[in-house]
Amino acid sequence: MNFSISLTQVNSKGQTTFNANAKNVNAESIKDVAKLIANFSIDTIKTFDKLASLGVKGLSSSRIKSSQPIFITLTANESISFTIANFGQVIRDNKQKDIETIVELVAVHADKYAAIWS
Repeated sequence: MNFSISLTQVNSKGQTTFNANAKNVNAESIKDVAKLIANFSIDTIKTFDKLASLGVKGLSSSRIKSSQPIFITLTANESISFTIANFGQVIRDNKQKDIETIVELVAVHADKYAAIWS
């Protein structure tokens, strides 16, 4: 079965604060789709927690918020991008090894889901 998936969070002012869409997801069942959503969400939160612990700020539009509901739309019938705000400041404020870790975390996460999430 082919699925499209949309994950969205909206704040109390009606502004979209998180949005991820997956198109043409091949899955045998809704259970498989649910597992994919769970794995993506858990990995996203862990990735952004790791980035935050390294001092990376300005990821609000790319991270899943703890205090907001997530709206999931599944339709039966690719890419994730992250912006690291103030990247020059991140470079100035961190050691080379930390910068390498930051870039690696973002790249590994994006590569892991690039084929299905946008």
